[in-house]
Amino acid sequence: MKRSEIFSKLNSFINACNYKVCSFAYNLPNGDPLVCQMGFTFQDNKFILHTNTWTQKWNALLDNHNVAIAIGFIHLEDYVQVQGYVTKIKTSESKFVQLEQVYFLEHPDAINYKHGDQEGIIIITPTRIRFANVTGHSVKFSDFDL
Repeated sequence: MKRSEIFSKLNSFINACNYKVCSFAYNLPNGDPLVCQMGFTFQDNKFILHTNTWTQKWNALLDNHNVAIAIGFIHLEDYVQVQGYVTKIKTSESKFVQLEQVYFLEHPDAINYKHGDQEGIIIITPTRIRFANVTGHSVKFSDFDL
C-alpha cells in the first residue's frame, strides 16, 4: 500500500468513528512506561495534541521523542496503533497559535484548561501504523512502516 493510501485509510478511520481521544504512551526519564488519555486532532498526516509545559508528559519528552498512541477499540472491532516521534511547540514559537486554533476547533471545551505561556503543542509524526480488526476470536493486523 502506498504511503498516501495508508494515510487516507487512517484519516477515513478517524472520521468514520469520530474519535477525538487517544491513549498516549511514553516513557518517563527512568524508563518506566506511562499512558494517559489525550484529545487529538489529525491534520496533514500528523497528530496534534495540546498540553501544559509543566506536565510530566511534556518533561518526559525532553530526551525521548518516541511515543505510541492507540485509537479506537470500542466494542472490540477496529482500532489503530501509531508509533511516531514528537516535535514540541512552545507558545513562543510562531506556529503555536495556528496549531492551537486547529486543536481547539475540535476540542472547544479544552480552552478551559489553558495556562497562558505554560502551554505546549505536541505533534506526532507517524513512523509506523498498525490497523487492527478484532472480530469474534480472531485478530487481523495490517502493519505499515513509513
